[in-house]
Amino acid sequence: MFLKNSFLLSSNLVVFLLIFQNAVAQIQIVGKVIDNETKKPISNAIVRDAVAGIDVKTNFGGYFQISMDTSHHLLVLSQGYLVSEVKVNSNKIQIMLVKATVFYPPLSDLDLLILQQTVIKNTPYPPDAIQKQIQGRIYVSFEVDTIGRIQNAVLIKDIGYECGQTVLKALDKVPFLTATGEIRTFILPVTFKLQNSPVPFVPLGSDIPEQKGFMLDGLIVGYGRPE
Repeated sequence: MFLKNSFLLSSNLVVFLLIFQNAVAQIQIVGKVIDNETKKPISNAIVRDAVAGIDVKTNFGGYFQISMDTSHHLLVLSQGYLVSEVKVNSNKIQIMLVKATVFYPPLSDLDLLILQQTVIKNTPYPPDAIQKQIQGRIYVSFEVDTIGRIQNAVLIKDIGYECGQTVLKALDKVPFLTATGEIRTFILPVTFKLQNSPVPFVPLGSDIPEQKGFMLDGLIVGYGRPE
């Protein structure tokens, strides 16, 4: 009887510890994103749990809330700023973003539309990636030269299975954009996502190193019919 009771107590203790561990691993974070120089709030910045792939955006005052595991880290992205990677050790944080060291204007609305439409139109979901249920996010860095031509496109992060190469080929088909007489560098995130996939979406390739250039709004390449 003593051994049986000891076993039950040990089992209950293990269950309690596991429940307690899971409970303390998740925290609700309240934060604010500001400009490193002006200290002004940055609205509409993307704050991402880099492991779980959960995105939230900052409000007009630069504030955000996100629930995440304490072992994860955050990625903060905003157009015109360097990507910031943050390890969270408190439930209240302030994140300062550094402007990209470039002194030229971003793409015009028309140029951005041309770029987005051309890339989406010419980026099919690779068959091998579909077969193996591969999903994730890639990042491409490219330049727009003095005459408006896209060149020097490089994969910063790739998920393989021809996903990144397909985007590079699509960028080759983008027509000349507005010429400014300056060489401009941009970073384009592209997410490959399968609809109705039995495999949970995990944004592989979301943790990118800091890069100089303007971060553009991300594109989504999907396959299958939505639910």
